[in-house]
Amino acid sequence: MDVAKSYTLLTCFFEKGIPDEEWHISPSKSGASIEYFPHFEPMHFEIKDWFDYYSDTFYYKLFSALDMVGHLLNVRHELGIEQQQVSFRRAVNQLPDRDNSLYIALDEIRNSQRCFSRS
Repeated sequence: MDVAKSYTLLTCFFEKGIPDEEWHISPSKSGASIEYFPHFEPMHFEIKDWFDYYSDTFYYKLFSALDMVGHLLNVRHELGIEQQQVSFRRAVNQLPDRDNSLYIALDEIRNSQRCFSRS
């Protein structure tokens, strides 16, 4: 649920608009050597801060959940991966010998262009 909430909020702040297509100019409008985010007004800095926060939170929660799934797979299917070495990718890669249908389903998700390509 937290992943969905973070995604919803990062999307909300993204849709408010962050004028960062041109993220720097040189020389700056005031004559300095460089100016970052030259088209930002004060509200844009706040929008970008919240967008960055929820992007970081989304990434952290999503990949934490995937790591947890890796640990669950390791225990459930007795994959024998050392606890410090467990990852979603490593666990899924060891599934074909234990549960090929689960491997196929998770591999399809893992390699989906709509989701993510590496985890």
